Amino acid sequence: MDVQESTRCVIAVAQMTCTSNKEKNFEQLTGLVNQAVQQKAKMIFLPEGCDYIASTRKESLEMAEELTGSFVSRIQELAREKKVWLSLGGVHLKSSCEDEPRLSNTHLIVSCDGSLRGSYAKTHLFSNNIPGLAINEADYVKPGDELSAPVVTPAGNVGLAIVSFMTATSTCWVCLNRIILYQCYDVRFPELSQALRRLGAHVLTFPSAFTVATGRAHWHVLLRARAIECQSFVVAAAQCGQHNDRRSSYGHSLVINPWGEVLCEVAEGVGVATAEINLQELTKVRGEMPCLLHSRQDLAGVALAPHLQSPRLCHLERHLPPQCSLQFGHVQVSGEGVFLRSGLSFSCSNLYPRLPDSLVCPVRVVGRLAQLTAGEVSDLAQLTVMTHRLLCAAHNVMHNEVAIQDGPLSGQTVEQHVHVHLLPSPAGAGSLLSPDVPSVSQTPEAHRRSPEQHRAAMACAAAELRAVSASSPAVIYGAHDASFHIPQ
Repeated sequence: MDVQESTRCVIAVAQMTCTSNKEKNFEQLTGLVNQAVQQKAKMIFLPEGCDYIASTRKESLEMAEELTGSFVSRIQELAREKKVWLSLGGVHLKSSCEDEPRLSNTHLIVSCDGSLRGSYAKTHLFSNNIPGLAINEADYVKPGDELSAPVVTPAGNVGLAIVSFMTATSTCWVCLNRIILYQCYDVRFPELSQALRRLGAHVLTFPSAFTVATGRAHWHVLLRARAIECQSFVVAAAQCGQHNDRRSSYGHSLVINPWGEVLCEVAEGVGVATAEINLQELTKVRGEMPCLLHSRQDLAGVALAPHLQSPRLCHLERHLPPQCSLQFGHVQVSGEGVFLRSGLSFSCSNLYPRLPDSLVCPVRVVGRLAQLTAGEVSDLAQLTVMTHRLLCAAHNVMHNEVAIQDGPLSGQTVEQHVHVHLLPSPAGAGSLLSPDVPSVSQTPEAHRRSPEQHRAAMACAAAELRAVSASSPAVIYGAHDASFHIPQ
């Protein structure tokens, strides 16, 4: 299975006890992958430090590899051989820059064809002023500088994060996972999870190497809280047991549903557990309690990810999960109604159109145009141009009427979510938004349609546009216009 083909997918969460013996660690990892595949898992989540957990900082530095090193290459081959997606919760990556002495703690997603589909370098770096335990992680860890957009996988849109802990003796630091000495940082910053949720995540991942003491106190509470407040599945693969004479981990790898219920857990020891990710369950929870719409982001003051702040070329998703839903104001838009999707925006058919038209919307639920970030404005504009090109090709026209109704006084009916209308315009048709042009959604025939019939018509229109884009991708990317070529 390459991407999601239905709303259900079996995943596995793996629990490991890694040491500084990289070969034995890989044998352990391979055995767990084989167990998970036998249990019909389509995606397997591995913990932080799945390559190794060293005894000292010096040892970790010496053992680290580059992204093109043997560990990642062997993982890619394993994914291809087993035809399974793998989430590597934390790999020690050496900087490609010779002048950079620090490492990065990087979460990687590998698809069933062995390709790298996503990465996230840990952004929250630990520091404290506790007597006898003072530490500044930035001295030897290079932080990531952006929040990765959720990765489209068989289990839905997966948001990437890393959880780790640091521990110490009275005389030395104990180095964990790629020399990253964390005090459970990513999971303790709920704004990170909320940002991933607003970017369309269905599954939040928190691979870890928790200490025993902090795990007993906080592990289940923090993870259930993230699942409940983000109304998302949470997958937390963990290290467990004794890694060396100074380091042990809590374990308790688990999967939690959007209601906060634990679906499966590996309590003690090395092993795997499986659970079903059911996106219909997620849609139901979010629909019955639409917390995202009630969130006062204008009061929260949460800083958005850098890639939302800066304009850049948008990249279309290579695969569109047909059963995933996206939030459009108070409405859940089925993936069947979406025909283009970038990291920050999506294009869909209009459910109740004034005329046969399409919409381009930011993934994040934003009410007004002025509330969009620079990155979102850039992405939305670029996807609007690509949608314009697609509609011209599909309807054999040269023009589209493009409009943004910003605010209720301008006619914006879905007030919670800014959106762009594109209406294919035949030659000589004049303005299709003129009050003199009757609305097709207000005709007697339209009123006789059931909601199911409206959704079916929306899905049919989107399917036709997806077919055009698949058969002629150059239409979207503007091969005829080198100044606006968007690379895949």
